[in-house]
Amino acid sequence: MLKKLLIALGLVSVLMVLFSNKISDFATLPSSQFEEVESVIDVEIKPAGDRLLGLALTEGEVGFDQTFATAREMRASLVTLPIFWDDIEPEKGEYESSWLGIANEVYGGLGTPMSLEINPIDTNNVRLPSYLADKGFSDPEVIGAYLDAMQYVADETKDMNIKYLVIGNEVDGMIPGEGISWSDYQTFLEGVVPVLHTLFPGAKVGVKVMFISVTKPEVVALHDTLDAIFVTHYMLKEGFGSLAVRSPEGIAEDFEEITRVYTDKPIAFLELGYPSSDLLGSSEQHQAAFISHAFAAWDRHNDQIETINFLGVHDYSTKEVKTFTDYYGFNDKSFIGFLSSLGLLKADGTQKKASAVFREEATVRGF
Repeated sequence: MLKKLLIALGLVSVLMVLFSNKISDFATLPSSQFEEVESVIDVEIKPAGDRLLGLALTEGEVGFDQTFATAREMRASLVTLPIFWDDIEPEKGEYESSWLGIANEVYGGLGTPMSLEINPIDTNNVRLPSYLADKGFSDPEVIGAYLDAMQYVADETKDMNIKYLVIGNEVDGMIPGEGISWSDYQTFLEGVVPVLHTLFPGAKVGVKVMFISVTKPEVVALHDTLDAIFVTHYMLKEGFGSLAVRSPEGIAEDFEEITRVYTDKPIAFLELGYPSSDLLGSSEQHQAAFISHAFAAWDRHNDQIETINFLGVHDYSTKEVKTFTDYYGFNDKSFIGFLSSLGLLKADGTQKKASAVFREEATVRGF
């Protein structure tokens, strides 16, 4: 169950916070509801072109089939699939994964663009197989074992249209720490990336990092080895105490910052979300505003930001939220509110204001 829930969301960033077409949006939302949030965005619309739009398949209470259909109807195409290394290699040299086979069968036949993650680090957890638990990432045995596992993955996903290959989810949640340095992980990447290019021709290889870390010098240096910049971002204020959202229009300055630092490699926001819970000082209007601001900012940087995967179709269900809070050992009310309100639709499939805005923004650009 946990693997299924983690398909679209890396949450350590949240825990760290705790510690010439024109469009006037938002759809039919009355401007009086937005208070201090801008209610009208007037920008030059850029056609979708080669950009990829994703909408994480968070199922809520309605199930996969309806969720997948809704995402397609909302003009999203990219699908993400995260797998933990220790899950596919429970014993040394023995590989198994029902998820890979199912994904290859379902998505391979459709030609669906995929972001595939085989994660040796998952936010604040190291996911090395047990027989490597005492090894460092720069150890040749770890590098060789990962490549052996990736040969298995390549064989299992031979029909999939893999656009992005992710080898670590929000690694800045673990590095530096637990005996892992940026230098260690750099050595690991230098050992595996050239071989991964041969196993997954056409896929861009990278590592997901949180927006709050992506412009730090050590993270910038890490990307010398990689094909693209993979980012997660949830628009939360930094600092201690209860979670709180930043103003929706702040995404424009964030896009300016990342594109100023990374000028020679494509950027993909593989997780981008904004909760609607009033426990975080947000609302459905704020979430809808964020969607419009994000699309407008994307248009301004469409030559550098090639993909955005929004999170997600539905709010997480009560059962799913409890699974997350148990996993992270954190039950703060604002954290629960965050988890419970990231979707563009409610967990039962009821429309939220952001869903209509998302459809409008995606449709007018030709996604």
